[in-house]
Amino acid sequence: MRRDPTGELLDDEDDTPHPSPARPHHCHRGWQQYDVDNPVPCPVCKPNLAHRPLPEPRHPRQDEINRRGIALCRAALRTRTRSHP
Repeated sequence: MRRDPTGELLDDEDDTPHPSPARPHHCHRGWQQYDVDNPVPCPVCKPNLAHRPLPEPRHPRQDEINRRGIALCRAALRTRTRSHP
């Protein structure tokens, strides 16, 4: 706070408008679910995203594809051996 020439404290804080507090939220650069195929924008940051392009859709990595394929093959083999004694 500032003081006037007589030494009194000036009450100049009430003259300046205080910005509204930001709503607490958790997002990744404006996106709530950034890693999914169709990213979900953060409702708090959404007005600020107009100038940003949408992130590219996420494609599965090769090791994810391989793990899914192996799991499907193993499941098919398990059901095949159960149905044929």
